[in-house]
Amino acid sequence: MLSTYEWINNDLVFPGEKENPTHPTYASELCKKYAAAIGKPAFSMHGTRHTHAPLLIEAGVNFKVIQTRLGHASFNETKDTYSHLTPILEYDAVDKLEKILS
Repeated sequence: MLSTYEWINNDLVFPGEKENPTHPTYASELCKKYAAAIGKPAFSMHGTRHTHAPLLIEAGVNFKVIQTRLGHASFNETKDTYSHLTPILEYDAVDKLEKILS
């Protein structure tokens, strides 16, 4: 086990014991364990990305900002993956159209 003085900050969200990234399967198992402990449905760590991105899109956050947050190499990768229509985006489009037409 590393002491605090030996720690090297690699800017990881889930650092392992030896300064390496935690294996994604381990992080997902922890998510499932803690969700079960509080009576919530199981989810994977990767699934949080697919919640995080649409929430940002629905809030009107610029796609370039979302691309950077998710670490995608290209803007198009982010748009192609996360630009699917959600009910909130559909309602927002209808509201905007109504304002244009009134």
